[in-house]
Amino acid sequence: MIAPRVLGCCASMRLSLASGVRTGIPAFHPARLVTVSAGGTTPPAPATASQDEKATRWIRTKDEALDLNHLITQPVWTKEERASVHRTHIVPQSVVDRAAYCSVQGLRFGFDFFSLYLFKSRGLFGQMRERDWLRRITFLETVAGVPGMVGGMVRHLHSLRLMRRDRGWIHSLLAEAENERMHLLIALNLRKPGPLFRAAVIVAQAIFTPMFGIAYLLCPRYCHRLVGYLEEEAVKTYSSLLDDIDSGKLPLFAGRRAPGFARTYYNLPESAMLRDVFECIRADESHHRDANHHFSDLGSEESNEFVEHLRHPRTWENLDRSRQSPETTKKS
Repeated sequence: MIAPRVLGCCASMRLSLASGVRTGIPAFHPARLVTVSAGGTTPPAPATASQDEKATRWIRTKDEALDLNHLITQPVWTKEERASVHRTHIVPQSVVDRAAYCSVQGLRFGFDFFSLYLFKSRGLFGQMRERDWLRRITFLETVAGVPGMVGGMVRHLHSLRLMRRDRGWIHSLLAEAENERMHLLIALNLRKPGPLFRAAVIVAQAIFTPMFGIAYLLCPRYCHRLVGYLEEEAVKTYSSLLDDIDSGKLPLFAGRRAPGFARTYYNLPESAMLRDVFECIRADESHHRDANHHFSDLGSEESNEFVEHLRHPRTWENLDRSRQSPETTKKS
C-alpha cells in the first residue's frame, strides 16, 4: 500500500514542478538554466542592446488611431500647395506691431539659447539630431495651442456678456487651437517626453497662459500680431527641419513612414513619409501666420471671412500682401 502512494506523490510532484502550480515553485524554463562552476552557480549574461537599438530606443513604435468625428479641423494639402509655402514677414509699422515683434524676438532668443538650438543650428556643441528636433517641436506646440483657446474664450465671454454676435472669430480661433494640439499629438506619436520635460511644459503654461489672457483683454491687436510673428518663426523652424531632412542630416526622419494618426488627419496616402507630415504642419503654420496678421488688421467688431480656413484651405488672395516680402536672409 505504501509503494503506490509514494509513486502517486512523485507523479503529482513532477506535474506540479512542470506547471509551477500548487507548490509555488516556478515552472521549468530552459532560458533560466544556470551554469555550474568551481566557484558556484553563474547566471546567464544579460543580452546587451546593439548600438543601433540604443540610438533608436527613444522612438515610439506604437501607432494610435484617430477618430475624425470629434474634430472641427481636417486640413487637406496637395503636394503642390505644401511645396509652395514660403517664408514671409510683415514689416512692423505701428508701435503695437513693433512691440509684438520685439516680444517674439526676445522669446525666441531665450528659448533658442536655453534649448541649445542657437548653438547646434550653427554647428556648435554638435548638431540638431532627430531627438533634438522632436523635443523642440513638442515644446513649441504646447505653447502654440494656447493663444487660439484663450482668444476664443475671451471673445466667447465677450459675446455672452454683451449679448451680441461674434461674427465668426470664435470658430477660427478654436480651430487654430485644435490644429496646434493635433501637431502636438502627432509629435507624441513619435516620442514620449519624460517627467522633467513635462514639468517644463507645466511651468511654461502657468506663466504664458495668464499673461496672454491679460494681454488679450487689454489689446487683442497686439496679441494677434504677436501670434502672427510667432507663426512666422514656426514656418522658419519647419523649413529648417525639412532642409535638414533633404540634406541627409536626419536619416531616421528621412526613412520613416508617416504615422497612421497623421495620415488620417491630413488624408495622406499609405505611402506617405514623415517628411510629408512635416510639410503639412508647415502649411498649417503658414495659415495661422496669415490669419493672425489678418485678424490684427481687422477691427474687433469686423466680420471674419475665413471661418473654415483649416477645414477648407483657402488661398487668401484677398489679403493685403503689399507688406509681405519673401525672406532671403539666413536660416534660423
